[in-house]
Formats: sequence, C-alpha cells, structure tokens
Amino acid sequence: MNAFLLILKVTGIVLLFLLAVLLVLLMIVLLVPVRYRLAGHADRENKEYLFELRFGWLLGVIRGTMVFPSENPVSVYVLKKRLVPSENVSPDPEEQKEPEQEFSQESFYDKIIKISEKSKRWLQILTQPETEETLRSALSEMLGILKKLFPRKYHISGCFGGGSPDQTGEILSIVSMLWPVIGDHVQIFWDFEKEVLQLEFDAAGRLRAGSIAAAALRLILNKNCRILAARIRNRERG
Repeated sequence: MNAFLLILKVTGIVLLFLLAVLLVLLMIVLLVPVRYRLAGHADRENKEYLFELRFGWLLGVIRGTMVFPSENPVSVYVLKKRLVPSENVSPDPEEQKEPEQEFSQESFYDKIIKISEKSKRWLQILTQPETEETLRSALSEMLGILKKLFPRKYHISGCFGGGSPDQTGEILSIVSMLWPVIGDHVQIFWDFEKEVLQLEFDAAGRLRAGSIAAAALRLILNKNCRILAARIRNRERG
C-alpha cells in the first residue's frame, strides 16, 4: 500500500513539474517580444536602393535578416544554425512546365448561373448585421496590432525635391500635416528647384505573440463572429 502511494506521489510530482514547464514555455512564447530593426537608403541619382530587416527572439536564439536587393535575401538562424538557406536554388525544369489545360464540358451560361447564385448567397451573408459587427471588430483588432507593431524609435533624414516649387510644395504641405507626430524623428532638406531623392531611415520596434493571441481570442469569443463562421460553414455545405 505504501509503495502504491509512493508511486502516486512521484507520478503527481512529475506531472506537476511537466505542467509547470509547459506553463513557463507558454509564458515565454506569449510574453517575450520579437524585436525588429529596419534600415535602408534610397538614392535616385546613383540608382542605389537598399532595404534591410533584422529580427530576433529570445536573446537571439531565433534571428534572421531580409535584405533587398540581394542575391541571398532571406536568412533565418536557430542557435546559430541556418534554418532557411539563402543559396539560390535553380528551378526544376519539370516544375516550370505549364499544366495542361482541362476544358470543361460545362457551358458558359451554366458557369454564369453558378457564379450568380454564389454571389447572391455571399451578398446575403455580408449584408447581415452580425457580419458588419464582426468586420468592425476584426478591423479594430488589426489596427490595435498595427499600433503595437509600429516602430517605437525611428529616424528619417535626407534630401527631397520634386523638380519644381509647385510639386515640392504640394508634398511638403502633406508632410506638414503629420509634423506634430513625426517632427522629432524626421530631418529632410527640401529642394524646390531640382528633382532629388536621397533618404536614409532607421527604425526599431517589437511585437509580442500574446498581443496577437489575445486579439484572436477576443474574435473567437465574439458572438457575432461565431454566428458568421456558422453561416459560412452552412453555405459551404449547401
């Protein structure tokens, strides 16, 4: 009897330990942010353009780069081991062959009728009040994620000219409306006579997976979202 209780006790401790490990891993995945850095420059006169994105997660355990234009644009590493090779792979000639076209015996009129019926069913779903509420909620969640994804630090500098005072002035008037927000981060010399584009930018930000998971959970728990999903499933079955 004592041996049986000891086995149960050890089993319970092991299960609790595994559960604690899983919870810690889940918290790490949800709360540790993915950090990114954007940098690049554009020079129209010398036809030089460069865009570079660097990202990392968990103190560089997972990191990667995206550089355009480049012969090796994408590289992803896990513990210093390359996960996504950046070597150019020559396409297989067999894969480049265009698939043979299959001609259906269905008449053009029948296709039009089917498309019309599907359009009516989709229009009926999209015009429901629940659909409008769901789309409004989804848009709100997406804007919230984009707000958190927006760079916390950024700087843009360089020279810009539209080629004439009128064109440069129009662009400057548009930028000036954003000046209360971006004024401390942007330093641009405006040339009202020449057509110039010489810009450099640098930005850094972060995003937690927990933010995306929370937004997805709120949509799943949304009553209108579940109603819309059920209607779409019923439409597909029908």
